[in-house]
Amino acid sequence: MNIYENELYIEDVRRTAKTAIPWEKLQGSSILITGAAGLIGSFLTDVLMYRNLHCNMECTVYAVGRHAEKAYERFRYCADSKYFRFLAGDVNEPLTFQLDGRLGYALHLASNTHPVAYAQDPIGTITANIIGLKNVPPLTKFTAKTAGIQRNLMNLTADILTAIRCGLAIRKANAAARPSARRISGRKKWIS
Repeated sequence: MNIYENELYIEDVRRTAKTAIPWEKLQGSSILITGAAGLIGSFLTDVLMYRNLHCNMECTVYAVGRHAEKAYERFRYCADSKYFRFLAGDVNEPLTFQLDGRLGYALHLASNTHPVAYAQDPIGTITANIIGLKNVPPLTKFTAKTAGIQRNLMNLTADILTAIRCGLAIRKANAAARPSARRISGRKKWIS
């Protein structure tokens, strides 16, 4: 069963789409979402498409993902909408695609969140987060500025943030265990 056929999921989409936030800022705009077939990206796409259908928001969603077939299955309900475009590509590789107009917002949500994958390949996991910013043309600083993008958002997975925090904690522990230059030479005040 496609998740969009699940009544509990549809209710979550409906409730989120009716949340009192300034939706008018997205009226007639366009949004590029990398990782659109992932958990956060697909939910956000569903909410925006719901608002397009029921609230006449007229917001074009450019959904970027690695697997066109998977995306077609996931978003088949909006495949014929003039406000939905799927762009196939992997953010780990340079992407080249043309958008139909100006881009208002860019949300970089692409990340490998499979527990086994990020346990075995943490560098590969963070690559999509960091390198993806360079490989998706509308997300680069120069392109974003010239394209008139109003907002640019990058999402890091909780596991990446945990790894970063653990790395910082390890560095602090290592620094605390190092003898300070002050103790060694008696003259310098070296604080790690």
